[in-house]
Amino acid sequence: MESKDTVSPFIDLPIMAQSPEQSAWFKKHVLEHPENAYCLDCKRGQATHANMLNGTYLCTACAEEHKKLFPLITRVKAITEVFDEHQLRTLACSGGNITFIEWMRQYDGYVKQFTIEERYKSDAA
Repeated sequence: MESKDTVSPFIDLPIMAQSPEQSAWFKKHVLEHPENAYCLDCKRGQATHANMLNGTYLCTACAEEHKKLFPLITRVKAITEVFDEHQLRTLACSGGNITFIEWMRQYDGYVKQFTIEERYKSDAA
């Protein structure tokens, strides 16, 4: 986790295409990180999207389900898209999938048989 005084490596990056630095960041923190490499919701698909509301990672199918179920509040982006500095800091500070799972378990909000809609409409979420 970066401190407030740490200079972000994402300042002044081009906004038209994802930079090599962003690609490397996602490779390290998502694709090669065991807890984030697979979808938080279905546990089957490879993580391809970031959920900006809670800093978790989803597969394409579950990301589409989030967009369908919660169209007004969903902030899901493909990890191949360009992220601004604030979005990357949100993801870096969130703790990813494992932190979300631990939070939900603490409030009995993470139950495997819950549907996506039930899980994210819970008080814990």
